[in-house]
Amino acid sequence: GGINQLPNCHYFWSHQTHGHEIAKILQSKGQHQQALLSLYPFFINGTDTVETITIAAQSLEALDRCEDGLNLCLYCNLPGVDRDFMLTQGRLLAAAERFDEALKSFESILDDDDSEDGPRKTAYESKGNTLAELGNFEEALECYDAAIKLDPGDGGLHSNKGNVLCELERHDEAREAFNKAL
Repeated sequence: GGINQLPNCHYFWSHQTHGHEIAKILQSKGQHQQALLSLYPFFINGTDTVETITIAAQSLEALDRCEDGLNLCLYCNLPGVDRDFMLTQGRLLAAAERFDEALKSFESILDDDDSEDGPRKTAYESKGNTLAELGNFEEALECYDAAIKLDPGDGGLHSNKGNVLCELERHDEAREAFNKAL
């Protein structure tokens, strides 16, 4: 089933919140092309918001169209940029190997005292991934440890930590991290 099977789509599009919810549902089902199509009326009518841009950029990222998603983020000049937008933009910047800019996006979330644990964890993880890509393994390890403090049960974080520890030739600690990842 695609976008054509959703009831009264035109009605939902006239109500922005519902249109965004449809796009998010489609994203959760891995239907990123359909999610983009569901956002099309927002762009045509000039009613796009930071949320619209964020959802579209996330779908473009999932479709391996990172450059398109990055262009969308960088050229949107909307007020009210939020944490989800900054995380998405940071990941897209990292994918484009614009690491310094990516790190600034992640740090803007970490510098925000009001940021909730979920976005902070993701920002620490994304910053760690970027630092590891740059070969800054000690700093990456600090980021993974900070993220693990926020979500100790996330196996992916322990796996990332294990990979960095291997790069640092700290094999016993890496083994321990990999065991926690299981």
